[in-house]
Amino acid sequence: MAKPNWKNRTLIHGDNLDVMRGMNAETVDLIATDPPFNKSREFCAAPDSLASGATFRDRWSWDDDVQPEWIDQLSDVSPLVMQAIESARAVHSEPMGAYLCFVSIRLLEMRRLLKPTGSIYLHCDPTASHYLKACMDAVFEWRNFLGEIVWNKQNGVKAKRHWGNENDVILCYAADRGKHVFDVVHPLCRKPYADLSLDMHFTHTDEHGRRYRKRRIGSKEYIYFADEGRFIGNLWNDVSSMSSNSPMLKERTGYPTQKPVRLYERIVAASSNEGDMVVDPFAGCATTCIAAEHLGRQWIGIDSSLKAHEVALERFRRLGFNIDGQESELAEGSVAGTVWSYSDLPIRTDTKEGTVDAPAPARTW
Repeated sequence: MAKPNWKNRTLIHGDNLDVMRGMNAETVDLIATDPPFNKSREFCAAPDSLASGATFRDRWSWDDDVQPEWIDQLSDVSPLVMQAIESARAVHSEPMGAYLCFVSIRLLEMRRLLKPTGSIYLHCDPTASHYLKACMDAVFEWRNFLGEIVWNKQNGVKAKRHWGNENDVILCYAADRGKHVFDVVHPLCRKPYADLSLDMHFTHTDEHGRRYRKRRIGSKEYIYFADEGRFIGNLWNDVSSMSSNSPMLKERTGYPTQKPVRLYERIVAASSNEGDMVVDPFAGCATTCIAAEHLGRQWIGIDSSLKAHEVALERFRRLGFNIDGQESELAEGSVAGTVWSYSDLPIRTDTKEGTVDAPAPARTW
């Protein structure tokens, strides 16, 4: 297994496809990312926010946005992906096909980067989640599908002519189901039991005063402690969005599509161990990177937006990092480290069939 050919705590401004093609295979423990949603609209940051001036185009065209080289590679390496793309292109629209082509060519690289014990979480919404799942089934194999997380954002959507959508979807796949890391007992993956459940089921108390229940499964008896809480499951309705009345308001940078750190802390906690490498190819304002730092993981974030890079660096400044390259201590804890930023791409030392060995230069910033 190759070693990472980049530094921990790295933010790269450049095309993530070029960057990932320069990264060694099987070097990443977790990919947690929030790519475009195919909303067919333009996103702009609030003019008086930290991210003022940031814009985000989420419109797609088969003629303008799809490169012939992508189609050739997808057809050669994963023809089933092209079938899924062409199906969506016919059933939905050419822009949907273009969007899926953009994402899928990058999914191939993400799959190559994951260790056998690794996982990927892809954040999307009902606009394209069902089409993306078909593409991910082809890239990661449907047997490695771990679940569809429904994030209820509690954003109070109101609609008069249809059911208002308050949910995002997070698709989760393992590189190899059964080998993947999954920490079901981590506190971030638990929630308190309801009082009724406590009274009905947790009828025993140990010598330390902890309430517990016994449950027999087959020939084995298991003990569950009340203070550990119950597993959160795949409906996440305890983390609100970044709306103006959200408890997460203090995190807001004004960056379009920003997600709460707590949401990604749960993902990082569940599917990686301390010291593991977490990568976000669509880093935006670096929410995944911050979640990984909080939990003692290594990380790398990639984004093509210069404004996203600037906002991410400012967020790290606010957390107490000296981004000039000197070690410093986070204001909220005892983690010391450096935020590295550079535009030179890694030079791969491994070779894998179906990938490009000589990545193009990254954009400078």
